[in-house]
Amino acid sequence: MPTNKEHWYDGWFYGRWIAPNQDRLFGQIKNLLPPNSTVIDVGCGTGRLAFTLADKCTAGLFAC
Repeated sequence: MPTNKEHWYDGWFYGRWIAPNQDRLFGQIKNLLPPNSTVIDVGCGTGRLAFTLADKCTAGLFAC
């Protein structure tokens, strides 16, 4: 996937400071979900949460 440095979420700041903290938080959220959960992720973002939870959900994982 090509990166676009015009967006804040493709730059060094996001990669160094935001993404690592998100990964820890998303891991904690994933641990709270029972297997085969259905999750609706409604929001504008990079889709990082949806991709993190995808292997724990059977269906109904949507990102906006």
